[in-house]
Amino acid sequence: MARESKQASLDPAHFTVSNLGMPNVEGHSAIINPPEAAVLAIGKTERRLVVRPDDSLALRDGVNMTLSVDHRVADGA
Repeated sequence: MARESKQASLDPAHFTVSNLGMPNVEGHSAIINPPEAAVLAIGKTERRLVVRPDDSLALRDGVNMTLSVDHRVADGA
């Protein structure tokens, strides 16, 4: 299929990942596009000061993520 420049599957998506970290967006909330069940929104990676289990401080990479889920899929209501 790749040699024919065609996508292997054109079935509707059930889950989407929206990454706006590359254009330097800190965080966002994505909107679910029917018939999808959920969408994960990912922001930029940034250095954060964290407290380690031994109460010392350290710099770690962190990222904001938001998961939007269709409630009908999550709880059946």
